[in-house]
Amino acid sequence: MRGAPLAFAACVSAAALLASSARAQVRPYVGARASTAVFRFDGDDGSSLTGAGVAIDGGVRVAPAYRLYATWDHGVYDARSDRLAPGPLAKTDGLGVGLRIDGAIDDAIGLAIDLGVGVRRLVVPYTRADGSCGEDTFHGFEPLRLRVGPSIALGDGLRLDVLFGGAIGAFRGPRGHGETCTIVASCQDSLLDSAADGQTNAYLLLDASLSLHFGY
Repeated sequence: MRGAPLAFAACVSAAALLASSARAQVRPYVGARASTAVFRFDGDDGSSLTGAGVAIDGGVRVAPAYRLYATWDHGVYDARSDRLAPGPLAKTDGLGVGLRIDGAIDDAIGLAIDLGVGVRRLVVPYTRADGSCGEDTFHGFEPLRLRVGPSIALGDGLRLDVLFGGAIGAFRGPRGHGETCTIVASCQDSLLDSAADGQTNAYLLLDASLSLHFGY
């Protein structure tokens, strides 16, 4: 995990050098993405959250094949593993920065690679002992985001991407909570056992997405 931020920093530095060259043409770049996603947690076998999300990003093209961007995503999760009854939606929001590499920018079909880092918030509803509803909020850091897939030209500057990948990260949860076993309590069937005690809990976020990107 520790090497991921260094690798990303190296990619960003390379893109910055390209931008400083006389040949680099800095131009605006925008995009939107829809995806299906699954959280996998390291605490228990089979622990997961599944749902869907959307994202928007914007940045600059610093060379024909290199784009730097910032991104925001939002997701909702209606399946909280097979051990939990259906209930209120869990929600997540993420912020990040990234480097997009287009392997064949002038071709009808090429390979696109997204590299990035980011932060994430996960809000999980639960039921208190008295039957009332509450929410727990977890904050996470993602040292590596990676998506790879085909990029299809639709017109001048407009491309459709089909990307597969996700992110690795770790949540840090609220301290002192112990009222629920649905996802945060320190009990045998929780999904984020250690995070309930303020400890770090690693996760893997997998997704498949369709995205449209336009570069001027």
